[in-house]
Amino acid sequence: MKSQNKLFSNGNMFNNTLTTSSDSINKDSIIDQMQEKIGELLHTNEELCNVKNQLEMQKEKNITLQTQLDHERQLSQQKIAQMDEENTEKSEIIAELKMQINELTKNKEFLEGNINQLEKKVDEINQNSDNKIIQQVSYQTGELKATIESRNQEIKELKTQIQTLKEKHSSSNEEINKSRIENERLQASKFEKEREIQQCKEEIKKLRNKFTGIKERHQKEKENNQKLMIDLNDCQNEILKYKQKEEISRERIEKLEKDLKESDSLINQVLALSPGFSNIDNALKYFVEKVDECQILKQELKSQRRTLKKFAFAIQKYESKLEMTQKSSEKVKSTNTALLNKCEEQQKQINLLKNNMERYQRRISILPVYENINSELKDRLNDIIRTIHPDVSELTFRNLMVFVIMLKRWKTLPGTQHNYVKDSRNWWWMNHNESQKLTGNDIINNINNLKDEIEKSRIHAEDLKLQNERYQNELQTAKLSAEKTDQMLKSDAEKIADLENQIADLQKASETKISSETLTDLSTKLSKTKKKLMNARLKLKENDLEISNLQVSLSQTKQQYNHQCILTKQHERSLENTKYQLYNAQNGIITLQQGNNMKTKEILALERGIAKEHRSAITSQTQNTVLNIENRRLNFQVSRQNKLMTMSPPDHQSVELSPK
Repeated sequence: MKSQNKLFSNGNMFNNTLTTSSDSINKDSIIDQMQEKIGELLHTNEELCNVKNQLEMQKEKNITLQTQLDHERQLSQQKIAQMDEENTEKSEIIAELKMQINELTKNKEFLEGNINQLEKKVDEINQNSDNKIIQQVSYQTGELKATIESRNQEIKELKTQIQTLKEKHSSSNEEINKSRIENERLQASKFEKEREIQQCKEEIKKLRNKFTGIKERHQKEKENNQKLMIDLNDCQNEILKYKQKEEISRERIEKLEKDLKESDSLINQVLALSPGFSNIDNALKYFVEKVDECQILKQELKSQRRTLKKFAFAIQKYESKLEMTQKSSEKVKSTNTALLNKCEEQQKQINLLKNNMERYQRRISILPVYENINSELKDRLNDIIRTIHPDVSELTFRNLMVFVIMLKRWKTLPGTQHNYVKDSRNWWWMNHNESQKLTGNDIINNINNLKDEIEKSRIHAEDLKLQNERYQNELQTAKLSAEKTDQMLKSDAEKIADLENQIADLQKASETKISSETLTDLSTKLSKTKKKLMNARLKLKENDLEISNLQVSLSQTKQQYNHQCILTKQHERSLENTKYQLYNAQNGIITLQQGNNMKTKEILALERGIAKEHRSAITSQTQNTVLNIENRRLNFQVSRQNKLMTMSPPDHQSVELSPK
């Protein structure tokens, strides 16, 4: 405003006193001041634009921060949900472990207690388990109902808070935006809580399903216990049967002892008749040994005949294998000759290819000479061109002609390929990839492959020779073993004939000393007593096996009992570990909640800062508008003064002439 008043005063001075020279000086000074002010205003406008850009950048940063915070919130909520799910799973695992512990305790009591007390204890344990399960389910359902009611109350409180916020913040647009944001947040919290309620309902359904499954398991356990009781009754009945069988076996043993006494009396009578043997057992052993020796010799003869047949069959196989090996060796020889012929032919081809390679290498060795000549010619031509035309840096016709001549000379060289372009380009890059490949690598690869095949064929021939030697050695060993078996068979046949003659002599001597009727009676009685003794021994062995089986079953039950004790200890340890994990999870949830609270505080602080920046931007916009208005006024005044100056030239001249 001061500047405007000065301008108006200066305008009046120009209108009143145009004859003085000091007015012109004031005009210049005013114009300079106006220009300075305009420059300052432009500088302020630039600063304001920079401030606007900074504000926009800060807004973008705030938006990104808000998105990051929302993402972090979502992640924290997901983590909390995961932790809740893990807690529920761990609680389920704990319940299952408790059930397993109860089952193991039942098994302990079942194994430690007597058979008569098992039914009572099983009923008591079942009743206790039913009551515990019902109490747990009722307690969990009560907790879930309490959580649902508390969350419903929180929802009601949030609704009341929303209404109060709507009533309070209906005055300003900024407060309305804040209330909208808070409403959106509250709606999101509502949706989350509704989800939590649905999850709680699902958990209740899961618990009900688990309760039904536990009941079914309990019924199955009851059925298993009943089956075990039935098995115990069966075992008791079997034990009674075994006792009865033992009594019967004892009676039979007593009868056998009586029969043995009678047989001993008969044996004494027989020994009195045959003084050559001290006991009847010695006589029987003698006869039995001779009979056994005869049977053994017969079996050896049969086995040796079988071995001879096997050796003959093996010899036939070896002969067939020898024929096959001879044929294969002939084939190998033929293949070796063919391979040698191929090797000779290929060596000839290799020599030819080597000669060709040497020619190509000679031709290739000439290339760097031509390249050096071309480079020297180019350098000389460039020097000549620079001396003649130092300003011009273009190709001349002579250079092109020299290049064409060199290409023609290159074309006339033998052994080169002619698929290139007739211009100044580097034509060998346009060739196909296959044309650039040399045949030397292919030749070397073929040579290496042929060498490998030759080595393989030699190794195969050596292996066949070794196999032939092995087969020949085996044939010699088989022939020697066959000769040895023939000698053994002859000696065994001679021994058998001698033993048969001795048996016939002994039979004749026994017939002369003892009557045939007494021998038959004694032999029948001895056979009967032996059979009875064998049966009794077999029954005793069966009883011993049953007793050992029962002992094994008892040891197995003890082992199961010990194993169940170990399992209970392990389950207890796992329960302790799960409790510790739950405690850690609860601490983690608390820390996450604290972090969420801190983040909400940070978000509120950021929103307040955004509101302040918005207000400062509005104030800066108002200042800009005021400054623009002042600039317009000043420009209008300056234009008006310029018009006045242009409208009064004669007066100015008179004023200049007056001092003269």
